[in-house]
Amino acid sequence: MRVSRCFRTPGLLLLSGLLVVGFLACDEKMGPVEQVPEFAIQPVNVPTVINRNKPTSYVIQFRVIHPEGPSAVDSVWAEFTGPSGQRLLSLSLYDDGAAVHSGDGDVVAHDGVYSNRFSSQQVAWPAGPVALLAGARDADGNQVSSQAVTIAAVDNRPPEILQVQTPDTLPAGSSLILFAATVADSNGVPEDVLEVLLLGFQNGALVFQQPLPLLERISPLQARYGQAFDSTFTAGRKGAFHLQFLAVDRSGDSARSTLQSIFLENTPPQVFQPIFRDTLQRPTSGADTLSVHIRAIDRQGAEDLDRVQFVVELVGGNPSAPVLMFDDGDLQTNGDPVASDGQFSRIVSITAQNQPGTYLLHFSARDRVGQWSETLTDTLVVLP
Repeated sequence: MRVSRCFRTPGLLLLSGLLVVGFLACDEKMGPVEQVPEFAIQPVNVPTVINRNKPTSYVIQFRVIHPEGPSAVDSVWAEFTGPSGQRLLSLSLYDDGAAVHSGDGDVVAHDGVYSNRFSSQQVAWPAGPVALLAGARDADGNQVSSQAVTIAAVDNRPPEILQVQTPDTLPAGSSLILFAATVADSNGVPEDVLEVLLLGFQNGALVFQQPLPLLERISPLQARYGQAFDSTFTAGRKGAFHLQFLAVDRSGDSARSTLQSIFLENTPPQVFQPIFRDTLQRPTSGADTLSVHIRAIDRQGAEDLDRVQFVVELVGGNPSAPVLMFDDGDLQTNGDPVASDGQFSRIVSITAQNQPGTYLLHFSARDRVGQWSETLTDTLVVLP
């Protein structure tokens, strides 16, 4: 689209021998015309069901757009109507961040999203579909309405877990294995299941919970949730566990599967390939530096590595305190050139006060379940 802007500019212009005072200049550009947003209201968050037989709190939210901004909006409201058009519940909606109307469910003030909270016990909901319609009025009296949203008022029953899939062992170094559950909503309401979680228990205590994404919708009322995990799932975990699937619907009712036994194998880390100069001349004054590197791996992944270190021991002397090593890419401070590449580094200083002789460097690594690698020892000779 072609856009033209014309404006009159004072000045002199000689045109065909005539002196013209002032002339019209046009600035012509190609591009889209900037659209001014219309006054409108649209749903952001509304429930799909209302539970008639259990006290349940719901938050409804609508976004209001006005060409003059949020300050031009005078009032916003929402109304529920029954199948015969009878008014069931009216609510004012607020954009105050719950600062003025405490508990209205609004999160951010003056962001254009208007909210309020209601309870399923406020009115006697008729069983079946009810309509939710929202409206907004601006300071000039202009009024807009949203499209009606249909919500099912039901005597809610918990979802059902029809089938589960888990292995009995997750070995160290394992490739991806699927953990899944097939869930049905017992109310006949599509997409009433809010979330499905994989729970992990050890010695009777809940130690982790993992949300599971939707894998496939088998039918309007049945869906399969799950995720494939490899041996990195066992980082920080080891031994016998019990797994359980938990399905929660939008009314807060839930169902749990029976406990499934699983053994999570976790093997100790390994250290290898030390890199540093094997001889070093002791300085007569000041200090010299030595960059020390070692590679460390864990079959449960880098996240299972908790600590990589070395201990320095002069042959015939006492060992030093452990020296922590880093894989942080901080070349200047720790001598590590690349972050998270499995090579751990540390810079140590050699001064004139260090005794000459053969030093043993004992490298080791610990994982998040407290297992230590075998110790790897290499030597450094400090010359007098």
